[in-house]
Amino acid sequence: MLNDVLTYITTHWVELLGTLCSLIYLLYAIPGKQELWIWGIISSALYIAVFFHGKFYADMT
Repeated sequence: MLNDVLTYITTHWVELLGTLCSLIYLLYAIPGKQELWIWGIISSALYIAVFFHGKFYADMT
């Protein structure tokens, strides 16, 4: 079981980093701090990379 978790972490590290940045964004959004913007931009960029790698974009032909 631990081997499966470690394998998932090593193969999906960008997705996990995006999730972590999204949670940090949420923690800054609750008190309304301005630092939330950088975390939102970073998490969005990471999820764009995940979606392009997973080919979740629309077929524009």
